[in-house]
Amino acid sequence: KYNAETIVRVTADCALIDPEVIAGCLRVYQDPFRRVQYDHVGIGAEWMEGMDCEVFTRNALELAEFEATDAADQEHVSSFIWRQPRRFHCGTYPCPFDLTAYQTSIDTDADLLLAQSLLSWCLDRYGFGFGWRDLWWCLESQTHLKYRMLQRAPWNQSYVTQVGGESWESLRYHQKESH
Repeated sequence: KYNAETIVRVTADCALIDPEVIAGCLRVYQDPFRRVQYDHVGIGAEWMEGMDCEVFTRNALELAEFEATDAADQEHVSSFIWRQPRRFHCGTYPCPFDLTAYQTSIDTDADLLLAQSLLSWCLDRYGFGFGWRDLWWCLESQTHLKYRMLQRAPWNQSYVTQVGGESWESLRYHQKESH
Protein backbone atom coordinates (compact mmCIF):
# COMPACT_ATOMS: atom_id res chain seq x y z
CA LYS A 1 0.00 0.00 0.00
CA TYR A 2 2.75 2.49 0.95
CA ASN A 3 5.54 1.10 -1.27
CA ALA A 4 8.21 1.73 1.37
CA GLU A 5 11.62 0.35 0.40
CA THR A 6 13.00 0.47 3.96
CA ILE A 7 11.09 -1.07 6.87
CA VAL A 8 11.81 -0.34 10.55
CA ARG A 9 10.47 -2.93 12.97
CA VAL A 10 9.96 -2.26 16.67
CA THR A 11 7.80 -4.73 18.55
CA ALA A 12 5.15 -3.77 21.07
CA ASP A 13 6.99 -5.45 23.95
CA CYS A 14 9.74 -2.82 23.58
CA ALA A 15 7.66 0.07 24.91
CA LEU A 16 10.67 1.87 26.44
CA ILE A 17 12.89 1.75 23.34
CA ASP A 18 15.16 4.75 22.92
CA PRO A 19 14.77 6.61 19.59
CA GLU A 20 18.59 6.86 19.60
CA VAL A 21 18.75 3.08 19.15
CA ILE A 22 16.35 3.22 16.20
CA ALA A 23 18.38 6.06 14.65
CA GLY A 24 21.58 4.06 15.19
CA CYS A 25 20.19 1.06 13.32
CA LEU A 26 19.12 3.36 10.49
CA ARG A 27 22.60 4.97 10.35
CA VAL A 28 24.26 1.56 9.99
CA TYR A 29 21.69 0.47 7.40
CA GLN A 30 22.05 3.66 5.33
CA ASP A 31 25.84 4.04 5.60
CA PRO A 32 26.91 5.15 2.09
CA PHE A 33 30.47 3.86 2.63
CA ARG A 34 29.53 0.17 2.96
CA ARG A 35 30.78 -2.16 0.23
CA VAL A 36 27.35 -3.73 0.01
CA GLN A 37 23.88 -2.52 0.88
CA TYR A 38 22.51 -4.29 3.93
CA ASP A 39 19.32 -6.34 3.67
CA HIS A 40 18.93 -6.32 7.46
CA VAL A 41 20.37 -4.43 10.43
CA GLY A 42 19.47 -5.30 14.00
CA ILE A 43 20.79 -4.33 17.39
CA GLY A 44 23.95 -6.03 18.58
CA ALA A 45 23.67 -8.86 21.08
CA GLU A 46 25.17 -6.65 23.81
CA TRP A 47 22.04 -4.44 24.02
CA MET A 48 19.55 -4.90 26.86
CA GLU A 49 16.42 -6.85 26.02
CA GLY A 50 13.75 -4.26 25.25
CA MET A 51 15.80 -2.11 22.85
CA ASP A 52 15.05 -4.45 19.95
CA CYS A 53 14.94 -2.71 16.60
CA GLU A 54 15.44 -3.95 13.07
CA VAL A 55 15.72 -2.32 9.68
CA PHE A 56 15.34 -4.34 6.51
CA THR A 57 14.60 -4.01 2.84
CA ARG A 58 11.15 -4.45 1.43
CA ASN A 59 12.58 -7.11 -0.88
CA ALA A 60 13.91 -9.14 2.08
CA LEU A 61 10.55 -8.85 3.83
CA GLU A 62 8.68 -9.97 0.71
CA LEU A 63 11.01 -12.94 0.27
CA ALA A 64 10.39 -13.90 3.90
CA GLU A 65 6.65 -13.63 3.38
CA PHE A 66 6.63 -15.85 0.29
CA GLU A 67 9.40 -18.34 1.09
CA ALA A 68 9.31 -18.91 4.84
CA THR A 69 7.86 -22.31 5.67
CA ASP A 70 9.04 -22.63 9.26
CA ALA A 71 6.35 -21.51 11.72
CA ALA A 72 8.86 -19.43 13.71
CA ASP A 73 10.03 -17.60 10.58
CA GLN A 74 6.44 -16.92 9.56
CA GLU A 75 5.56 -15.50 12.96
CA HIS A 76 8.74 -13.57 13.75
CA VAL A 77 9.41 -12.34 10.20
CA SER A 78 13.05 -11.32 10.37
CA SER A 79 14.52 -14.60 11.64
CA PHE A 80 14.09 -15.91 8.09
CA ILE A 81 16.42 -13.10 6.99
CA TRP A 82 19.12 -13.08 9.65
CA ARG A 83 19.38 -16.87 9.84
CA GLN A 84 20.57 -16.89 6.21
CA PRO A 85 23.80 -14.84 6.20
CA ARG A 86 24.96 -16.31 2.87
CA ARG A 87 21.84 -15.04 1.18
CA PHE A 88 21.20 -11.74 2.98
CA HIS A 89 23.73 -9.06 3.93
CA CYS A 90 23.17 -8.49 7.63
CA GLY A 91 24.73 -6.01 10.01
CA THR A 92 24.34 -4.88 13.60
CA TYR A 93 24.24 -1.66 15.55
CA PRO A 94 26.52 -2.32 18.52
CA CYS A 95 26.01 -1.08 22.06
CA PRO A 96 29.02 0.65 23.63
CA PHE A 97 28.52 -1.40 26.83
CA ASP A 98 27.54 -4.96 27.64
CA LEU A 99 23.95 -4.61 28.83
CA THR A 100 22.92 -8.23 28.36
CA ALA A 101 22.07 -8.59 32.07
CA TYR A 102 19.26 -6.03 31.74
CA GLN A 103 15.78 -6.22 30.31
CA THR A 104 13.04 -3.67 29.83
CA SER A 105 10.76 -5.63 27.51
CA ILE A 106 7.19 -6.32 28.56
CA ASP A 107 6.14 -9.95 28.26
CA THR A 108 4.34 -10.56 31.58
CA ASP A 109 2.31 -8.66 34.16
CA ALA A 110 5.44 -8.46 36.34
CA ASP A 111 7.36 -6.94 33.40
CA LEU A 112 4.62 -4.34 32.99
CA LEU A 113 4.87 -3.37 36.66
CA LEU A 114 8.65 -3.08 36.35
CA ALA A 115 8.34 -0.99 33.17
CA GLN A 116 5.88 1.33 34.93
CA SER A 117 8.34 1.80 37.80
CA LEU A 118 11.21 2.45 35.38
CA LEU A 119 9.11 4.91 33.41
CA SER A 120 8.04 6.77 36.53
CA TRP A 121 11.62 6.99 37.85
CA CYS A 122 13.02 8.20 34.51
CA LEU A 123 10.23 10.72 33.88
CA ASP A 124 10.69 12.19 37.37
CA ARG A 125 14.42 12.68 36.80
CA TYR A 126 14.84 13.27 33.06
CA GLY A 127 11.44 14.15 31.62
CA PHE A 128 10.35 12.78 28.26
CA GLY A 129 13.89 12.93 26.86
CA PHE A 130 15.20 9.93 28.81
CA GLY A 131 17.02 7.18 26.93
CA TRP A 132 18.69 3.82 27.31
CA ARG A 133 21.53 5.19 29.46
CA ASP A 134 18.97 6.57 31.90
CA LEU A 135 17.15 3.22 32.05
CA TRP A 136 20.48 1.52 32.69
CA TRP A 137 21.34 3.99 35.44
CA CYS A 138 17.92 3.51 37.03
CA LEU A 139 18.46 -0.25 37.18
CA GLU A 140 21.98 0.23 38.56
CA SER A 141 21.04 2.77 41.21
CA GLN A 142 17.64 1.39 42.23
CA THR A 143 18.62 -2.04 43.50
CA HIS A 144 15.03 -3.01 44.32
CA LEU A 145 14.10 -2.55 40.63
CA LYS A 146 17.18 -4.41 39.46
CA TYR A 147 16.30 -7.26 41.83
CA ARG A 148 12.75 -7.42 40.42
CA MET A 149 14.16 -7.51 36.90
CA LEU A 150 16.56 -10.34 37.74
CA GLN A 151 13.75 -12.43 39.27
CA ARG A 152 11.86 -12.84 36.02
CA ALA A 153 11.61 -16.13 34.14
CA PRO A 154 14.13 -17.02 31.42
CA TRP A 155 13.90 -14.42 28.71
CA ASN A 156 11.93 -15.26 25.60
CA GLN A 157 11.88 -18.97 26.41
CA SER A 158 8.91 -19.67 24.13
CA TYR A 159 10.70 -17.98 21.20
CA VAL A 160 13.91 -19.94 21.88
CA THR A 161 11.92 -23.17 21.90
CA GLN A 162 10.01 -22.22 18.77
CA VAL A 163 13.08 -21.47 16.65
CA GLY A 164 15.02 -24.43 18.03
CA GLY A 165 17.75 -22.53 19.83
CA GLU A 166 19.65 -23.63 22.90
CA SER A 167 19.28 -20.30 24.71
CA TRP A 168 18.28 -16.69 24.15
CA GLU A 169 21.96 -15.73 23.95
CA SER A 170 22.55 -18.32 21.22
CA LEU A 171 19.96 -16.66 18.98
CA ARG A 172 20.01 -12.94 19.60
CA TYR A 173 21.36 -11.46 16.38
CA HIS A 174 24.37 -13.69 16.70
CA GLN A 175 25.26 -13.33 13.05
CA LYS A 176 28.50 -11.73 12.00
CA GLU A 177 28.48 -9.16 9.25
CA SER A 178 28.26 -11.18 6.08
CA HIS A 179 31.07 -9.45 4.20
